[in-house]
Amino acid sequence: MTRIALVVDDSRVARAYLARILANLGYRVCEAGDGDEALELLAVMPEPDVVFVDRYMPHMDGLELIRALRSELGLSNAAIVMVTCDNKPETIRAALSEGADEYIMKPFTEEVVASKLAYVGEKRG
Repeated sequence: MTRIALVVDDSRVARAYLARILANLGYRVCEAGDGDEALELLAVMPEPDVVFVDRYMPHMDGLELIRALRSELGLSNAAIVMVTCDNKPETIRAALSEGADEYIMKPFTEEVVASKLAYVGEKRG
């Protein structure tokens, strides 16, 4: 069974980079440029196994999106990974308290993504 990942980031380059990594790791990848687009996609696609959410985006920031994913959509089976360049402890705590399972600091490598996926898979499984 193919695993599904949703990548939400307002940077097309960042989305493409992460999508390529996830494809290499065996995921079918869907992309959204912001939180609004992600919610529209989620209304018509199967529930993803994992959602990667950029912290800082226009219209709906990453924390707002995570809140919507967990409370409004009730996405309880999907792992959510916050992606950020902000390494402040309060940023990480906020993401985790809103419902993120893990976070990744930009820039990252395929090895980092793979290890985070393994961690959230064990944590949620």
